[in-house]
Amino acid sequence: ATATLVARELVPFGAAVHSGTVAVMTSHIMVPAIDPNLPATLSAELLALLRDRFGFTGAIVSDALDMAGASAGRGIPEAAVLALAAGVDLLCIGTDNSAEQLAEIRRAVLSAVHDGRLPAHRVLRAAERVAALSRAVAELRATASGTASPPPRLSPAGFALAHPVRPLRAPVLVRLHSPANIAAGDTVWGLGPHLAAELDAQLPGHTCLAAHDLDELDAVLLAHPDRALVVQGRDLARVPFLAKAVDVVRRSRPDALLIELGWPDDTSSEPADIATYGSGRGTMLALIELLALGTR
Repeated sequence: ATATLVARELVPFGAAVHSGTVAVMTSHIMVPAIDPNLPATLSAELLALLRDRFGFTGAIVSDALDMAGASAGRGIPEAAVLALAAGVDLLCIGTDNSAEQLAEIRRAVLSAVHDGRLPAHRVLRAAERVAALSRAVAELRATASGTASPPPRLSPAGFALAHPVRPLRAPVLVRLHSPANIAAGDTVWGLGPHLAAELDAQLPGHTCLAAHDLDELDAVLLAHPDRALVVQGRDLARVPFLAKAVDVVRRSRPDALLIELGWPDDTSSEPADIATYGSGRGTMLALIELLALGTR
């Protein structure tokens, strides 16, 4: 079994590392030939193959820890601790976690560091690799788009910024209807009522609205001509309604902040002001802070 693993299953990983891959995502599968007790995401022996056998120096990213393969019988906080201890650098938590659950995960990690189960240097090394990943991705984006160096401006959270962002006061936050994709499914996303407490704390007086078509978007623009406007959507350049909506916003409210919460199209003639490359809770909390404080 081990010989087959080396001759067949591990070959693509070696090729990926050799080609310059900057991140590898784990799977919660069992590989008994290497570790009969823990899934790959939580197995130091399995993750060591990337570092020791192939010399991988990039970031190891977990698959979603809310999946049963990682957290069944142990819970997400414990899965997070085990994943970090095993060598994961960036934790993918899941799609529907409350602020309380995320706080519980943070407490579990801090407690594990305090108790010695999770070495502090392992967490610090993970943070260094995540920061390096942000820089590497920015360079790849610049290369792919043909832009000259330096790479695009980044916020501390790794958002791509077309220009500095000024602090907003009592903004109107508009979510353009964006269809779910096969990878993420139908999940809560973006800046909306589900983040009311966080928005109230950092963007008091905000208004959350949605636009499912151009008529609804026109109504929003007419109703709030003098307020700061934030328009957000996923895959703005690839969905026909969203592409038209971007054109309407640029023409009617050139002062509006246009935010791409999906994957931007670097060839678009109307690039977003901010690209977050995701719309999960943690990413949106970082976005709220950016909108409240601006780039400093």
